[in-house]
Amino acid sequence: LLQSLPAQQQLLAEALTARGGILSNLGEQARALQDFERARAAFRAAGLTTEFVPLLLRMASAYARIGDWAQAERELLRLVERTQSSRVWDGLVIALVRLGDLYNDSDAAAKAEPVLARAIALATEHGNSFGLAAARMGLARTHIARGQADAALAELVQARAGFEASDDATHTNVLLLLTGQALATKGQHVQALARYREALPLIRQDGNQLRLATLYEAQARSEEALGRSGRALADYKRYTALQMDLQRKMRLEQVRLLEHEAQTRQREAENQQLRAQADARRQQVTSLESVRRWQSLALVLGGLLLLLASSLAWRQWRQSQALRELAMTDTLTGVRNRRAIEAGADQALLGAAPLALMVLDLDHFKAVNDRFGHAAGDAVLQAVARQWQAQLRDADRLGRIGGEEFVVVCPHTTLEQAHLVAQRLLETTRVLRLPDIDPTLHVTTSIGLAQAQPGETRAALFARADAALYRAKQGGRDRIEHATGPTDAQAADGPAADRTPQAH
Repeated sequence: LLQSLPAQQQLLAEALTARGGILSNLGEQARALQDFERARAAFRAAGLTTEFVPLLLRMASAYARIGDWAQAERELLRLVERTQSSRVWDGLVIALVRLGDLYNDSDAAAKAEPVLARAIALATEHGNSFGLAAARMGLARTHIARGQADAALAELVQARAGFEASDDATHTNVLLLLTGQALATKGQHVQALARYREALPLIRQDGNQLRLATLYEAQARSEEALGRSGRALADYKRYTALQMDLQRKMRLEQVRLLEHEAQTRQREAENQQLRAQADARRQQVTSLESVRRWQSLALVLGGLLLLLASSLAWRQWRQSQALRELAMTDTLTGVRNRRAIEAGADQALLGAAPLALMVLDLDHFKAVNDRFGHAAGDAVLQAVARQWQAQLRDADRLGRIGGEEFVVVCPHTTLEQAHLVAQRLLETTRVLRLPDIDPTLHVTTSIGLAQAQPGETRAALFARADAALYRAKQGGRDRIEHATGPTDAQAADGPAADRTPQAH
C-alpha cells in the first residue's frame, strides 16, 4: 500500500507478463494475449518502455502459435524499431532472430535471409555469442528451405560451436533436426535418419508438437526415399495426426481470441456511451444551475426526466426485440430454430396458396463428428446452412429442428417447384468443400418433400415429409423423395416417426 502508483503498475505488468507466458506455453493463447494486453497498458501507466522487450516477444510468439502471422510480424517489427531507436543492441539481435524465425515458419525464406544476415552482423559487432548462434541456426533453416544444403551445414557447425561456448544445450534437438534435413537435401538419407533418431527423444521431452510434427514429416520423406514404405507410412500418419491436433487447437484459440476481442469492443463502446451520457448530464446540470428562476429549472428537469423515460422505454423495446429474435434463432447456424420454423409453417398453412415442405438430413453426419470432433461437426453445419440459405428464394424459410436435421417451408409453391429448390440444395451440398477441416471431406444430404393437402395439420405435413426422408435414407441417401398422399402419413407412424433428432 505504501508503494507509488507507477511502482504498483510495474509490478502488475510484470506479473501479467509472467502469467501470460505460462498460459502461452500451456497452449492457452487467447487468455495469454488478454494478459499481455493488460500488461502493456500497465507498463504505459507506469511510464515504462524498455520493459516492453520481453512482453512483445511473448506476444509475437502467442500470435504465431495461433497462425496469425501478420499480427506476430507487426509486434516484432514494433520491437525492432523500439530496440533500434533506443540502441538496445542485444534486444535488437533477439528481435531480428525471432523475426527471421517467423518468416521461416510462414514459408517466407526470401524475407528471412536479409533479416538474419543483419542479426549476424550486429551480434558479431557487439560480441553477442548466443544471439550469433541463434541467428546462424535460423539462417541454416533458410538455406534448407532454398535447397542450399552445404551452406546450411556450414551455418549449423558455427551455431553449434556458439551454443557450446555459451553453455547452452537447449538447442541440441533443433540442431540435430536441421542437420538431418540438410543431409536429406543432399540425398544422404541414412545419415539424416541417424540425426532424426538422436533428436526424437529430445523433442519429445521438450513437448513442442510442431517441431515433433516436422521431424516425423522429414523422417517419413527419408524413409520413403530409401524404399521403406511401411515406416514412411507410419511416420506420415503420426505427422498427420499431430498436424490435425495442432490445427484444431489453433482454430479453437482463434475463436476464443475473436470472442474476447468482440467482448472488449462491446465493453469499450458501452463505457464510451456511459462516459458520453455522464458528460452530457454534467453539462445539463451545469446549465440548469445557471438558471435563476425555479420555474425554468423545473421545466428543464421535467424535460430531462421525460427524455430519460423515453430512452429507457426505447431501450427496453430494443432489448425485448433482440430477446425475441434470439429465442427464435438457432444459436449454432443462425437460421430459425424449431419453434420459429413450426410457427412459420402454421402461419403458411392458414393461407390459401399452395405450400410445400421439405425435411433435410445430412448423411453419415455421426462419422464426421467421430472422425474430426464436434467442433468440426459444428463448422460443417454452419457451412451447410450458409450454402442452403444462399440457394433459397426470398419467401422460403430455413430452420434447424435438431442435430443435423433441417426443414424448409416453401409458401406459394407447388410440389414441382419445390422439387427444383430441393435439387439446388442437393447439388450445392455435393459441391461443398471444407478445406479448413479436411480437403477430402465431402457431405451429402437426403431430402423428404411433401405438399400440404387441404385441411392438413402441421404435424401431419411434417410426418409425411419425414416419412419421405426415411425412404430417401433407405433408398441410398443423397436423393429426394416425395410424399404422395395419406399413406405417407400412415407410414410416419412407423419407422420414421420413431426417429428423434439428436441435438448436436
